[in-house]
Amino acid sequence: MSKDYEKLILNYERIIFLSQDNKQKNQALLQKANVFKEMNDFDRASRTLERVQEYELNEIELKEYYYQKIFIYYLNGNFSKAASTIETMYLSLDSSSISHTLLIQSLVYNELNEYSKAKQKAIRYLEQSNKSEIIPIIDSIYRHKPKLKSEKTAKYLSFFPGLGHIYAGYWSEGIVSFLLNAGVLVFGGYEVITKNYVTAYLGAGGILSGLYFGSYERGLHLTKKRNYINTKAFNSNIKEVMLR
Repeated sequence: MSKDYEKLILNYERIIFLSQDNKQKNQALLQKANVFKEMNDFDRASRTLERVQEYELNEIELKEYYYQKIFIYYLNGNFSKAASTIETMYLSLDSSSISHTLLIQSLVYNELNEYSKAKQKAIRYLEQSNKSEIIPIIDSIYRHKPKLKSEKTAKYLSFFPGLGHIYAGYWSEGIVSFLLNAGVLVFGGYEVITKNYVTAYLGAGGILSGLYFGSYERGLHLTKKRNYINTKAFNSNIKEVMLR
């Protein structure tokens, strides 16, 4: 942390602690949150904004406050909190006062896979920004929303070694997982047939247990990874077009 940032934060916190004026406290909190944002410390920026007393803000201040809060939650990856703040904003301000937040609203809903809402906000943003020529492109992109893998299906398939991997699109890893589990199982069976029970139980049994449950968890992880990659690519494409 630079010395300048450190001094600013301490100064704002001193005002917050000593002041008896709620409006002054609010201004210090807003400024302190802005310092954290400049530092890319979005976690502390969002926690600072959560301390603001909203009822003390006038309409102009509320407009900026909500935008900053949604934006910082978005940057920090707290998309659910960002969406909740959007809903609160609509209860506190009329629609004409929040048109400047339409872009960030669209990006938030994209991250939550709420594509119908996201598209609606995106089109309204483009219309109000005199970018109507981009609407057909956005409409085309939303017609090809990412098809996400079902985590419930992945759980069931992952009980059979390798199937969860294959379902997620990782064929080679799935085949390797199946062959490893099958190989250890065959080895264990052979040891039982040859009456090497200790080797079968302690050796093959222990290895198979680790491989099997490791394969199960890996199948679930890869499904989540695939969904993340597909969603991220789609959202990045939308963001790139919207910010032209």
